[in-house]
Amino acid sequence: MGADDGTSVFPSVGGEERTTVLPLATAETPAGAVPPPVPPDGGNHSKPRAGKGKHRWKTVAAVLLAFLIGIGFGSCRNTDPKESQAYKDLQSDYSKTQNDLRRSRAQLKDAEKKADKAKEKADQWDKEQADRKAAEQKADQEKQAREKAAADKAAQEKAAAEQAARQQAQQQQQQAAQQQAQQQAQPQTRSQGTVHRGAFCSGAGATGSSDQNGATLTCRTARDGRLRWMN
Repeated sequence: MGADDGTSVFPSVGGEERTTVLPLATAETPAGAVPPPVPPDGGNHSKPRAGKGKHRWKTVAAVLLAFLIGIGFGSCRNTDPKESQAYKDLQSDYSKTQNDLRRSRAQLKDAEKKADKAKEKADQWDKEQADRKAAEQKADQEKQAREKAAADKAAQEKAAAEQAARQQAQQQQQQAAQQQAQQQAQPQTRSQGTVHRGAFCSGAGATGSSDQNGATLTCRTARDGRLRWMN
């Protein structure tokens, strides 16, 4: 029922709704007078219990406030971030990272030392190879120089020998020509008595007896271009 008909609704015990009808003031009722209450139906009257819901909400609010205050006190007590698990985990990860970094640095130093040693060995090997190559080149140059000097000397000696042979041949030819001219100028004698085979003679065509076996030898031009006693 609505408020227009002058009724009010109050909750009853047991969750049932009961309606209590209050009379409205009329013209016959004097001003300021309270109308007599109307007994409820069946003689059972329940007082309104609106204060119980308010008390329940107050209890919930008090519990929630206590919970928030407890959380606040707990958070105020643990204000040090170093005591938190997240900070401890982060510190552990940082320590592991530092250890890994130190290990990596040590490995890097070892690798650098090994690289330096390898570089020193490589440089030493390159130097030895360069020195050996330079020594081989020097030895080859000296050998070529010696061979060239020997060849030049041999060529000079050969040229000198050839020149000497030519000069000797020319002298022999000149002497043979002179002997022939002298022999032609001298009177020819047919017999020269005892002669030695291979000895020089004068007068081409002259004859003589060999002092060895008595054979007749003739004075004629030998291979050297001079007159000699020959068979």
